Amino acid sequence: MPMSFAKRQTVVALMPEQCRRVAEMLAQVLIPLPDEDTPLDSVAPAELPNFYLSIVAICHQTSPLGQRRLEGRTRDRRRLFGWDYLRCRWAERVADNPALNTPATWAGLESADIERILQDESGESTISDAAGRASLLQDIGQQMLRTRLSSAREIFDQSQGRLISSSPLGLFARLETLRAYSDPVRKKSCFFLELMRGQCGWSYADPSNLGSPVDYHEVRGHLRLGTVAIVDSTLETKVRSGQQTTDEEDQAIRGAVYEAIGEISRLLGSTDPATLHYLFWNFFRQCCGREIPHCGGCDESCGLPTRYRNAFKHLSTAGCLFRPICPSAGRANKLTEHFHRTDFY
Repeated sequence: MPMSFAKRQTVVALMPEQCRRVAEMLAQVLIPLPDEDTPLDSVAPAELPNFYLSIVAICHQTSPLGQRRLEGRTRDRRRLFGWDYLRCRWAERVADNPALNTPATWAGLESADIERILQDESGESTISDAAGRASLLQDIGQQMLRTRLSSAREIFDQSQGRLISSSPLGLFARLETLRAYSDPVRKKSCFFLELMRGQCGWSYADPSNLGSPVDYHEVRGHLRLGTVAIVDSTLETKVRSGQQTTDEEDQAIRGAVYEAIGEISRLLGSTDPATLHYLFWNFFRQCCGREIPHCGGCDESCGLPTRYRNAFKHLSTAGCLFRPICPSAGRANKLTEHFHRTDFY
């Protein structure tokens, strides 16, 4: 179970004034709608629910601390990394073998299958924990077969489009029965449901319940930006030294970031947390890396999508968009995300 709000506040605090500053800055721009940067023409629209259910289930830790990130060349010779590579390479494999997009196949996947599927065009695979990822897909396949479900779309239909509900059972509760989606902070669930809203047109009866799918890039960025603060000295020492955090500490940090994004959304009034997630994730992933953050500005190698560059180009900000209000800008020894072994995010 997630840590209670009162207990969490003793180790990680939401910083309302900094959330207000961030909201005031973002209020000056038209925030792009959430979207993926590369269309998947090889996957039919009707097959996207199963496609995303499977790859979101295994999208955790694609750039793990201290290990090589997932990367490779796709069939069209692009070199991609992390989520972008996972998404595009898996789509190529589904196009070659449509059975890969079915519960029956997931139920029988092994470690070697994950390695093979994610090999790039040179035959190299850099995926970590292939056995663990195979196990998560086996669980989804076996549970769907047992309940006679063939498509993730049926999960949506059974919930009548409700995110949180007891009768019928809502989408979050249905997803939580799958081991890959059992995270108390709901990272993968929120991510999958936002993809379904944006890519498949799913409309939710209670959209205000769709929060931000907080991952390690957003944790790093919000700790540096100061919308959340670690107030427990023992936990801060753990984070700075790269020590393993406990499940409760991990949930406290991610829960605080989840609430910070929700607070910024509330202050803006017109932008939901899932849309803010795409903005923060892209900025922190591309411009606020662990080792070389772009505090003073981006060079030509920066991968920030054009739609975000264009959204902020009218602001006369020298360097990073958030530099004027970021307490970490230009400083050495910035905080990074905490270290936690998990398959939740």
